[in-house]
Amino acid sequence: MKLFQESETLEAFERSLNDPNSHINNLDLNGDNLVDYISVVDYVDGDVHNIVLRTQLNRNETQDIAVFTVQRFDDGTARIQLIGDEALYGKNYIVEPIYADSQETPNPGYMGNTTVIATPAPVTVTTYQVAFWPIIRFIYRPGYVRWHSVWGWGHYPSYWNSWRPYYWHTYFAIIATLTTTIMPIIAIGIIIGTIDTTISITVMCGHILRESATELEEVTTEQPTHVRT
Repeated sequence: MKLFQESETLEAFERSLNDPNSHINNLDLNGDNLVDYISVVDYVDGDVHNIVLRTQLNRNETQDIAVFTVQRFDDGTARIQLIGDEALYGKNYIVEPIYADSQETPNPGYMGNTTVIATPAPVTVTTYQVAFWPIIRFIYRPGYVRWHSVWGWGHYPSYWNSWRPYYWHTYFAIIATLTTTIMPIIAIGIIIGTIDTTISITVMCGHILRESATELEEVTTEQPTHVRT
């Protein structure tokens, strides 16, 4: 969420998302022992932008990872949610900011079997502040051309050079350091593949959750799971 908040454009967001120095993308869904490129596509429906994060498993098959849903209202406010794809995160896995001007009661969400690395103080924003995030202003400016990444299987930008994914314990330590020092409002989930299993490592406002892929259905609920950052 923080990376999205700080990006100027969707193209810049996609580039930062795939930057090895950001330590965010550790995705290997096709099991080739190389990190997958994550593309960004914006589907616009009136005042609603559904910004999909997607990767290609092979030349003909894609997998959605998550979608940012952004809606701007007539009073100048905006709301945003990050929704994990059901195939990867289970049903109704939602990440959103804590809105200081909202009358809703924050729901910490279902945590399952968690390992808590650190718990930074909650950071609240208003719906007016969200509307003034650089990337939100960009997608609602007059003349905005919908962003649809042209990059995909066998066709990547010059800056992209895939790397071997970290095993979970190494990635776990890196994210824990970022969460407790310079990036206190990270909210993103990453799947990493190993020879034996697939591990889901989800970073939510200082909490890191680790679940085996076979357990994902067991820890989901029928009600929407909200994690507010």
